[in-house]
Amino acid sequence: MMHTRLIALTAALLMALSCQRSPAPAATPAPAGSAQAVAAKPAAPPEGPVPLSLVRNSDGTVQVKGADRWGKAIDVTYESVEWLKKAVPVVSRGLAPEQAAQLEKDVAGL
Repeated sequence: MMHTRLIALTAALLMALSCQRSPAPAATPAPAGSAQAVAAKPAAPPEGPVPLSLVRNSDGTVQVKGADRWGKAIDVTYESVEWLKKAVPVVSRGLAPEQAAQLEKDVAGL
């Protein structure tokens, strides 16, 4: 009985001590001229839509490169021209209207 109480008391003491955290160090603000204080400006999207390039590879795949209407890079490879033709409606949703029209025209010419 004495050993059980001793073990329980030791376990409770260890749990209590392990749950305590040391205080977090106080954060010091960076000087106004430091690199940490100056936030980098995000790159501005390109002016106007970026034209897409279609490359038909020797293995039959078609690679589409360019940028979407928000300026994010597009680099996609489709298994065949047929797969690209089926994907045009979905891909066009992320493109500027001029890009979508040009993509449809380019795919029709493949």
